[in-house]
Amino acid sequence: MNSFSRRDFLKLTSLGLAGTVLVNLPACAGLGSQRHLENNASFTHGVASGDPLADRLILWTRALPEYQAAAVVTLQVSQDPDFTRNVIEKGQLECKPESDYTLKVDLGGLDPDTVYYYRFLSKNAVTRVGKARTLPVGEKQKVKLLAASCSFYSAGYFHVYAEMAKHTDAHAVLHLGDYIYEYGPGVYADKNAKSMNRVMQPAHELITLADYRQRYAQTRSDTDLQALHASLAMIAVWDDHEVTNDTWSDGAENHSDDEGDFSQRRLAALQAYSEWMPIRPAVHNDISSIQRRFQFGDLLNLSMLDTRLEAREQQLDYAQFTDPQTKVFDAKSFNQALHKPERTLLGQKQFVNTVSSFNNATTWQVLGQQILMGEMLLPAPVAGQLISLEEYQAIEHKASENPQQLSETEKTILAQAPIPYNLDAWDGYPQERQRLLKAAQKAKANLVVLAGDTHNAWCNELQIDQRTVGIEFATPSVTSPGLEEYVAATPADEARIVKAIPGLSYSNMTDRGYLAVSFTHEQVTADWNYVSSVSSKDYQNLDKRAHSKSFQRQH
Repeated sequence: MNSFSRRDFLKLTSLGLAGTVLVNLPACAGLGSQRHLENNASFTHGVASGDPLADRLILWTRALPEYQAAAVVTLQVSQDPDFTRNVIEKGQLECKPESDYTLKVDLGGLDPDTVYYYRFLSKNAVTRVGKARTLPVGEKQKVKLLAASCSFYSAGYFHVYAEMAKHTDAHAVLHLGDYIYEYGPGVYADKNAKSMNRVMQPAHELITLADYRQRYAQTRSDTDLQALHASLAMIAVWDDHEVTNDTWSDGAENHSDDEGDFSQRRLAALQAYSEWMPIRPAVHNDISSIQRRFQFGDLLNLSMLDTRLEAREQQLDYAQFTDPQTKVFDAKSFNQALHKPERTLLGQKQFVNTVSSFNNATTWQVLGQQILMGEMLLPAPVAGQLISLEEYQAIEHKASENPQQLSETEKTILAQAPIPYNLDAWDGYPQERQRLLKAAQKAKANLVVLAGDTHNAWCNELQIDQRTVGIEFATPSVTSPGLEEYVAATPADEARIVKAIPGLSYSNMTDRGYLAVSFTHEQVTADWNYVSSVSSKDYQNLDKRAHSKSFQRQH
């Protein structure tokens, strides 16, 4: 794979191959009608808002013109849901083909901690009314955030999004990655797609800009997702599937040379993401950077990280350290590679920015990012996929009941030390994780980490030398299958895993759902919420599986 540098990106941008137009508008109430709507246009994908600040909101829509090359639309914003007074109105906004007919407006001059209603109009149509809230300033007693990730359209219905949209008291929703998936048919989790009328479009793996745009358009056609976007501002980061599986800075597991140049594929994926997501570039006109901060008064500082594309070194693979003939795992070589001090996930610039956020004068320091930070270690033969978890558990049972009957091979299996089960997570970059947690400890930060990626729910205490430095709450997936697809995942199995892994206090490996995280100055509380099914249009809330964990302020 060829390295893709920022210079390469800027070169492509100058050629008009990347970027999306972001219209910056000041808020000015009482402008009167500025609608010069000369063409008919249809709003095909609703509205969305995102990246709220104390005085700004990103507002999004998509409009397809009936005849002309571009759709001319008007934006209306008001503090009244019926738009009867103090209406901010701006006309002559164009949805052009070069941005896939999407439009993003960065509306400034707004009041802090205020709910705004907005809509877009064409000559013959009007969108549904969207709602978004600006961030608070000064003293704030409570903030509630929702978190979700891993929403594969062809894997199931978006019931989770429908439930999230009902939280009228939430400030914002965090999407922690895998908003779309790049796979073609028959590769992953789409066995019920035809019966659900959710067969993926296009009918092949995503490679080109047109491919990624079409998959976003299909995903955003879902009415439950549209309802969520219309009800809350979204703060989003990408993970790997917005590009392709197990991406790192210069390549990906799911990319081969016959699929073309990886840098071009990545650029196409990021352009589509920038067009379709209500996100404000961290650096003006640079869609490759998404690390950014959001401050909710004196209560919490939220840093959104990129653990995927900016600087991640290639993931290690257990197969690299396992003899294919003898199946013997070279633990010494593996640990030397794993614990290289310079091995990075964030990169120096992002690491320094993250550490500096720990000194923010708010009660809570929150990291919104893609992957599990807590240690998740499994027996080496299981993590190396030499035997299944079921087989290992059978040997453990034999050792407890009839140890004298253990074979030498079984004794060897039980004697091996635990290792990370997921080298794509922070477990694959332990030295950088250690430095990050030590920085949080030194700053006396009340650290909360929010994660997605695994499709399962977890609660980890983040520890250094058995001392708790922070807490991690991981959200289950919206639709993508979890560990229940691969290993036993009964409540007894979940309890066994929690007992076996130091620092882990909660696990759900079966159900799809989302997180609701509430902050006060004294504690943070995470509530995991689940739905009964994503393969049937009929579903219920799984109240019996709902779970809550609180973490007290330490400093």
